[in-house]
Amino acid sequence: MGMKIGILHCLEATKVCAGCGCLDAFNLKKGSFTEYAKDDVLAAYFTCNGCKKQNCASPKEDKGMIEKVKRLQSEGIDVVHVGVCCENADGGFCERIEEIVEMIELKGIQIKNRTHV
Repeated sequence: MGMKIGILHCLEATKVCAGCGCLDAFNLKKGSFTEYAKDDVLAAYFTCNGCKKQNCASPKEDKGMIEKVKRLQSEGIDVVHVGVCCENADGGFCERIEEIVEMIELKGIQIKNRTHV
């Protein structure tokens, strides 16, 4: 087996998104996944812990998010792509996604922006 890839996507976006764009991009090795080999696998597909209006706990204090990030590390995830649904109007990420990215990077896991275009 090659690299283990994860995708982080927005909880709010799941109200209207079935994940088809991200999964299609990975499976066909297009979009942000063109650099990966056929034996690289999608090993994690997970949401943030929600906006402040949905969840008052910051990701760094959210037991579920802490567990997710630990699991990424224990499963040997090499890189996590942050979905296009996590981008705000100016192309950056919301505060919650930024915190999660920081948590993941502290575990030694590489972060890449975007999944599909």
